[in-house]
Amino acid sequence: PYIGIYYFSINTKNKKLSDIRVRQAINLSIDREIITEKTLKSGEVPAYSMVPHGIKNYRPAELSFKNMSKVARIEKAKELLKQAGYNKNNPLNIEISSNIGEQQKKVLISVANMLKEVGIQSNIIYIDTQSHYENMEKGKYEIGRVGWIADYDDPLSFLYLGESVVITNFTKFSNKEYDNLL
Repeated sequence: PYIGIYYFSINTKNKKLSDIRVRQAINLSIDREIITEKTLKSGEVPAYSMVPHGIKNYRPAELSFKNMSKVARIEKAKELLKQAGYNKNNPLNIEISSNIGEQQKKVLISVANMLKEVGIQSNIIYIDTQSHYENMEKGKYEIGRVGWIADYDDPLSFLYLGESVVITNFTKFSNKEYDNLL
């Protein structure tokens, strides 16, 4: 297996996205099977963990909603958005950014349609790779598509991306307990 992952980084310092319910709703609305099986169609495995399958002697913990039906995920996402103050009269509008590429375009269009199902409006922005990652490092984005390939065959090669002091922690997530466990 190729030890890499594509994921969406959500800027937790952005006012609209700082509410965990909003981030959970976004996560629930993205149908990973549709992306891998119908959008990309090139053998990718749906990602339900930050650490992909394929790391020797490691079984990644997976998102609790992995086995929920699509209908149940969408309803839960709508409820979470409602709790966070978003609805048809006050929709959540977000920007999704990515570097330029045909694969990226297909995925972002698919994700934008999935978000629309739960009432989230999105604007897709494509920019060159260097500018995209510079913006993410500076926190000048809302949601950004990221690709990561392991430097070595160990879960830490992925888990450290959430460490408070790491420059590639684009989400700006910070948790002392997480940092200590690493």
